[in-house]
Amino acid sequence: MSDTPADPHRSAQLHDARAWWDGLDEAWRSAFEAIVPDLVSPTGGPDADALLALFSRETLRLAGPNSPYPDLAFELTDLSGVAGLRSLSFLSVTGMQITSLRPIAGLTALQHLFVNDNALESLDGIEDLTRLESLYCQGNRITSLAPIEGLTRLQTLYVSRNRIERIDGLHAGHIPALQDFFVLPNEKLQATEIARVQTELGVLCRRG
Repeated sequence: MSDTPADPHRSAQLHDARAWWDGLDEAWRSAFEAIVPDLVSPTGGPDADALLALFSRETLRLAGPNSPYPDLAFELTDLSGVAGLRSLSFLSVTGMQITSLRPIAGLTALQHLFVNDNALESLDGIEDLTRLESLYCQGNRITSLAPIEGLTRLQTLYVSRNRIERIDGLHAGHIPALQDFFVLPNEKLQATEIARVQTELGVLCRRG
């Protein structure tokens, strides 16, 4: 199929998609080429239709080499490659070495985010992702839940196997929506803090 755009709207989309692709580092290009069949055309550049489909995706899953069902043979270290995918509502990047969520701060359409089993030390960057309904970030090095303060649509929150000492950020505004809160185990989390949250907020601190 010709790369010639069929209309001005497609032309603008394709321009943005190519600019995004050109800005990707080698690791992210390799990642997308691994999960998108026929992304690279015989001429060596990205196929226009495949690139547009990728750029407008609403769902993206990438699992590292040590995951039960890996997508990649290598580990990504950042989320720069998805920063421009503004249509994403579901993002799963697990079993990698991701260290920061700041690159996805602008993905305000996100409803479901899976970043478990990475190298995160902070949830900084998700403060404005107010459409989030589920957040899975277990198996990291996170010390604080403060960035979830404004995420009052959360229904499911997994933060077990981190370095959390206080359950900050969680408040009464979360209670109407929050159904499942998995915070155990966290070795530094004291029984008194668990009791405080369960008593004051009526939230069951689950293990999982």
